[in-house]
Parts: sequence; structure tokens; C-alpha cells
Amino acid sequence: MNMLKAAKKSQYTSQKKSISPEKKALIELSQRAKEIKKQAIAKAEGELEMFRALALTINDVVLSIYESETGSKEWKTFKQWKEEGFQVKKGEKAFYVWGAPRTSKNKTEGSQENGTTLSELEQKFQYWPTCCLFHEKQVEKMQPNPDKSESESKQNNPEKIEVKEKTILTVVNAKEETETAQKIVNNPFVCESFDEKQNAKIERLEERAVKARKTGENNLKVAREMGSVIPFGQPILIGHHSEKRDRNYRSKMVNKYDKGFEALKKSEAIEKKVSSIGCGGIASDDPTALNQLNEKLKGCELKQLKMKAVNKAAKNGDKEALMKLGLSEKTIESVNDFIKNGEPVYASYSLTNNGAEIRRLKKRIEDLNNLYAMEPLEHVCDDFEVSVDSGRIHFTFTSGKPSECVRDILKKQGFKWSRYSETWVRKVNQTAIHVAKIIISELAEIENIY
Repeated sequence: MNMLKAAKKSQYTSQKKSISPEKKALIELSQRAKEIKKQAIAKAEGELEMFRALALTINDVVLSIYESETGSKEWKTFKQWKEEGFQVKKGEKAFYVWGAPRTSKNKTEGSQENGTTLSELEQKFQYWPTCCLFHEKQVEKMQPNPDKSESESKQNNPEKIEVKEKTILTVVNAKEETETAQKIVNNPFVCESFDEKQNAKIERLEERAVKARKTGENNLKVAREMGSVIPFGQPILIGHHSEKRDRNYRSKMVNKYDKGFEALKKSEAIEKKVSSIGCGGIASDDPTALNQLNEKLKGCELKQLKMKAVNKAAKNGDKEALMKLGLSEKTIESVNDFIKNGEPVYASYSLTNNGAEIRRLKKRIEDLNNLYAMEPLEHVCDDFEVSVDSGRIHFTFTSGKPSECVRDILKKQGFKWSRYSETWVRKVNQTAIHVAKIIISELAEIENIY
């Protein structure tokens, strides 16, 4: 009995150490993928292509090979297809990629398979698990099954291993294609004279600042002249016939000083406001907003790829790759300190924050495209008109100033009176359009607009 157990145990151990044909094929494909990555790095032109090539993983290149062979773009595991209501067709074979590595407790050098020593490459990947993927041509829509007992039991006992979806860089040797958004014209949601309005606003504020400074300096000059009349250290003569006149005179002098300093403070505040114009972010009514957002997004993606490539090269101790990434020898020496301490060059929060900024910019670009594609809001009635022009929603009241109730409704929804256009305005966005429709319905129920 003991001999039988020992024989079964040795048979199980030999089977455990053996490598399946699928894994052998994947090992050979991984070696080919490694060569393709080296070629991609050598042929890379420009920083962005270099970072993308360095950031490629073996799975990225293997999937790109599978895609070129099958012409399929969507790859998922059996479980992921099932969650979306699809099932794998009978007879379809899976495509293998690498899963997360694991180590063996009884790992011995020179592992053997059927009495022969495994190659160095096979030993390296011996304990790496594989993951099975299927493309969209291998699946079909799942037929509804009235018997839900099996699915319910699986929900009660979910699988422990979950494969996370990953965005794959499928293009290895292709040059980057950048979409250059043209300047938006003839669109009511943007202000075509945006730069002119900005310059006009700066000129108006500068004139106000100069006027305020001049007023302040004049008041201070008058106050000093008034003070020069009073002898130095001369107190108010209490009980003297000049007491009342002296107090009034000194009060006027103090008021001049106060007005002068207030005007100078106002001038400084206006100048500060002038310096901040154009520095508060990308305005949605700017015709070049999409261009600016795409450029900013490109810079953030470039930064993300560089941080990942540097962390990966530093982890592998690849000094040549670090040199290609533009790091000086002095910087590479400091990178070695991070490696010795087991720390990444770029902390995880840097990658997380930059990734969040990338998602925010993509969402902003999507929202702007949706906004520019919308139909402009228009409403005309006897009492008021609503229109969209130069990136603003305008409420125009034809018979003069509206009642306090109407003004309160507009103010609560973010509309302000513009003395230049003589309308109630708010900067246009999807929320503002929704709010404007609500105001129109509320005003329709009011009997006396004026």
C-alpha cells in the first residue's frame, strides 16, 4: 500500500513539474514577442513612441500577434463573456496569455521533465499561470435557460480567480496618429471673438486700475497738504473758539487719507485680477478649447508612459533603457538608491493622480463635443426671449425691467445682469441649458412678468 501511494505521489509530482504543450507554445511566442519589442524600441521615433514601446508588456505584444492573425479586437475570458450573456461556441480553442506569477515552495534547480532537464527559458516560466482568452468571433448569444439553479449556485460560490480587463496597446510598429481638432466656428456655444473679448476686458480693467491709482494718489496728496497746515504736534485746543472748526478740518483730512488708501487697494486688486486673466484654466467658450485640452491630455499621457517606463526599467536594473528615457548618469545613480530600498522611482500616488487627470480631461473633451453637437436653445414669447450666442445663454425682457420675483428666479439659477448686452446671461453648458428650460417653464406660470 505504501509503495502504491509513493508511486502515485511520484506520478503526481512529475505531472505537476511537466509543462503543457499550450504553455510551451506560449513560451515560444513570448520569446518572439520579446524580439518584436526590441525592434519596436529600436525603430521608435520621438519620446511618445519610445515610452509606449518601453511600456509594452509580453502580454501586450502577444495579444497584438493574436489580433493580427485573427483580425479580432475584443478579447475576454470565459467568465467575462458569460457575464455579458455570451457563451463560447463548441469546438473553439482558447488563446493563452500569461497570468500573475507564483512561486513554488519546493522549487529545485534543474527541474526535470521525463528525465530531461528543462531549458532555462522553460524553468523561468514553469510556475507562471496562464489565462485563457476568447475573441468575439468565438462566442454566440446565450439562450435563456429556465433552470436557474446552476447559475444561482455559482453566484453563491463565486470563483476566487478574477482576470481584470486591461487596455492593450495593439499597435507596435505603427507611428502615432494625432487628431488635430480645428478651431470651432459658426457655433453659438463658443465665442468666436474670444481673444478680442479677453483683450478688451484686460484694457477695461487696466483703465480702471490706472484711474483708481490716480484717484488714490490725488487724495493722499490733498491729505498731506491739509496736514502740512497744522503745526507739528499741535493738539486740538479744547474750549477755544477754533475747536469745532479744527475738529472738522482734521476729520476731512482723515477721510482723504482713508479714501486714498482704499483707492490704492482697489487698484492693486484690479491689477491682480488682470494678471489672472487667461490663467484660470481652459474656457469652454474658447474656439481652441478642444485643441488645448487635447494637447494637455497628450502631455499627461506622455508623462504617465514615462513614469511607468522609468519604474519598469529601474525595477529590471536596465541602465540602457534609463539612458534612452533621457535620464542623466547622476539621476540614474539616485535611481539606484530607490531600487536598493525597494521603492519605485515614481510613487503610486503620482501615477494615480496623473491617471485621474487623464480621465478628467477625457470626460471634459467628451462633454464639450456633446455640447457643441447640441441644438441651440431658442424660445420666443410676448414677454421675453431666450437665445444662445457667443457661449452665453441670454434672457431678454422686451418690456423693461422684470419684477423682483422674476429676478430672484434668475439669480438663484446663476444668471446675472449684463450692462453690456442688456440681458440676463449665464455661461453655457449642459447644466445651464437644463436650468434655462426650467426657468422658461416657471416664467410661463407667472402672470405678471413685469
